[in-house]
Amino acid sequence: MFRKWYSMGKVVNFDHFVFIDRKKDQKKEEENVQESTHNRTSYNNPAKIKDMPTISVHEEDLENKLGEKISEEKLIDICFDFGLEIDEVEIKNGKKIYKIEVPANRYDLVCVEGLCRALKNFMGNFEKIEYEIKMNSKDACLKEDHIVNVHESVDDKRGYIVSCILKNVYINEQVYNNIIELQEKLHHNIGKKRQVLAIGIHDYDKIKFPVQYKFEDKSKINFIPLNESTILNGCNLLKYYEDNSNLKPYLKILKNYDMYPILIDVKNNILSLPPIINCDYTKITLKTKNLFVECTAIDKYKAEIALNIICSMLSQYCNPPYSIHSVLVSYDKNHLLEKGNYYLYPSFRNKTLRCNMKYVKTLSGISNITIDDVQMLLKRMMLNVTINDTENFTVDIPFYRSDIMHCCDIVEDIAIAYGYGNIMNSEEIAISKKHLLNTCTDLFRNALVECTYIEVMTNALLSKKENYIYMLRHFKNYENVNINLNEYNPLAPPIQIMNSKTSEYEILRTSLIVNLLKFVSANKHRELPLRFFEIGDVSYAAQNKTDTNAINKRYLSVIFADKFTAGFEELHGLLEIVLREFQLFNDYKIEEKKKENVSVRSDVFYKLIPREVDIVLFPHRLKFGILGIIHPTVLKNFSIDIPVSVFEVNVETLLNVLMIFAVNSDNTSSKWGGTSYESKLSFSNFLNAKKEVMCLIGEKNRLREFPHASIPMHCMRLFQRLTVYGCECGYAGEMLNTQKVGSRPKFSSTSHCGSAGVYALPVFTHSGHPHKYGLFITC
Repeated sequence: MFRKWYSMGKVVNFDHFVFIDRKKDQKKEEENVQESTHNRTSYNNPAKIKDMPTISVHEEDLENKLGEKISEEKLIDICFDFGLEIDEVEIKNGKKIYKIEVPANRYDLVCVEGLCRALKNFMGNFEKIEYEIKMNSKDACLKEDHIVNVHESVDDKRGYIVSCILKNVYINEQVYNNIIELQEKLHHNIGKKRQVLAIGIHDYDKIKFPVQYKFEDKSKINFIPLNESTILNGCNLLKYYEDNSNLKPYLKILKNYDMYPILIDVKNNILSLPPIINCDYTKITLKTKNLFVECTAIDKYKAEIALNIICSMLSQYCNPPYSIHSVLVSYDKNHLLEKGNYYLYPSFRNKTLRCNMKYVKTLSGISNITIDDVQMLLKRMMLNVTINDTENFTVDIPFYRSDIMHCCDIVEDIAIAYGYGNIMNSEEIAISKKHLLNTCTDLFRNALVECTYIEVMTNALLSKKENYIYMLRHFKNYENVNINLNEYNPLAPPIQIMNSKTSEYEILRTSLIVNLLKFVSANKHRELPLRFFEIGDVSYAAQNKTDTNAINKRYLSVIFADKFTAGFEELHGLLEIVLREFQLFNDYKIEEKKKENVSVRSDVFYKLIPREVDIVLFPHRLKFGILGIIHPTVLKNFSIDIPVSVFEVNVETLLNVLMIFAVNSDNTSSKWGGTSYESKLSFSNFLNAKKEVMCLIGEKNRLREFPHASIPMHCMRLFQRLTVYGCECGYAGEMLNTQKVGSRPKFSSTSHCGSAGVYALPVFTHSGHPHKYGLFITC
């Protein structure tokens, strides 16, 4: 019944999940394509789409910072080569103002100072900048009272603060506007509209240090906000600014707070009420000489990035240039997050990355690049390179380039400096094909659907309690180096969500079984038996084994539930059906076939280990799945009162082993015999027959005619299996004329299952006469 629903596109509703009408989906997708085509002109309207930060650059300021006069056309070309775009050009008081879009992850380019510095070096006018952090010790900060004390009342709602001091700052009207714009761009970008962090810049000379950061009852808060003349009480804060178009979007951050975060000095003067507004008393003006910068946040790492960007950009206006004074941030011993720790800010920590020339050439496509070229190109991108040998080099990453996390980011900068338009592809362009893993997944999916099992899609996140305590298991230690990435690993250490908002979603799933049990629990009142399956990715930690210390694997999980039987025997048979798609048999099945004088693949097989419910590949001895009945205690934990059986396999383990065998085996075809057309197909044949055409219908000398609309199921299954290995399959209609074997046929109608334009070969009977209808397979 379900197969009819599946093919007709009906809706099958279950609790928590909905199977969507595929015909409606297709119609909706066509409407979306038409709508996106209709709205394509709106992409040029910056008021509608603001995906990237846009900064305002005044022509006079640009020329001063670049050190030369530059035309609009040249600036457009330079920005284009650097990967930027001039959105529009405004004319104000006879001067041009360029609106330049910058990448959202380049926090060092969200201000005029950083942008002009990067463009200047990109043009070849190299500038060596050395930052000096003064009073960079605990004793020096204590002596000058450059201290921010964090009270124990500060909780995880906004639990961190970073700070610095800039002295002898030259501020004119243009610099003042640049400071405000930098602050707002960081708020909007890395600060996520002040939800993650909020920056306050104050007049240092009006503050009596040390400063304290604490949470205070809103009824006790009284201060004069920025650009106001009357005292405002904390209880009236939200109501007072609800009509203020600039501050209204940020009021929701404090909506559910009983106590508000504030910064006060020794005289109990309120300096700031983050993330809403500063006080009027410490506002900066054109006469301000020294700046106190503070940044409160829920993420300490991002707060440090924002502070480093401000220091690196605004310190150029200090005297001496690029000098910054440290501030000691000291947390109370009862502070919820830091427990008495202290830090010196700013913290300029440069990092290094070691890269290989082979990796650079492969990823960039620049085949003739040398290591000396790389050094010069990265110099244009303000990155210093140390050459280790002819093939390896080390890159020093500046503290303000937080966007560089991997060698691929280095290669991107190399390609930008080299010029994407200058990269000549010497290799033949390869047309992309469907990924082998996805094709294999579709093969499994179709086989299970034919067995009346229903596919579900569940959440990738779940709780630790469900994944481990409910399942009566414990995950391995994160430092465990004995984890075999090629095996089935449901007990591998999970990927955890930092600062999860709910206990329901704490980790990424390491197995699909948990969510299938939850699905059965939610639908146990429906007609029995319940037959579900899911094919999806799981994730787990792989310490020091991948670049991200994590790995994804594709799993297949099948579950059966009924009132009177757990259905173990049904899942056992289903497992054999699924694995037979790869000509993979159990050891006892091979013995049965040999008794029947049928030759089957026997070099790779699997065994069921009863006591451990493991499915193991031989001769490799790789555990690639489990098969068994769910423990009664586990069923009780998930509120299931009917017996349940499951099996789960690691699809990638299976695929990798068989593909490795195909590549390494020289005489694979000699191990395949018998009369079945399936026994004549092997991985080796599929991989090596690049231009060979094979026509295989039924068994030898048993070709028969069949109508156009009813291709035999065993042939369709053969199509699916061939598609896994990159073969094209199709159906040829009635032949118009008799041709020799191997010539290209002419026929009145075709219906290709594979891609268009493949070669069709007429099917001949054993007597040599062309068949009226035929199937063709092209590798």
